[in-house]
Amino acid sequence: MASLLIVDDDNTFRKILREILQRHDHTVFEAVNGKETLEFLSENS
Repeated sequence: MASLLIVDDDNTFRKILREILQRHDHTVFEAVNGKETLEFLSENS
């Protein structure tokens, strides 16, 4: 399936969304803010 990046500062929301997406066989990555997002993208692009 798809690889997805969840960006949100709410830990509970990220956890719930991650669990739902993983149940549908998606690979899920997480970032808390824009800085983490940019770091992730620069390391994984």
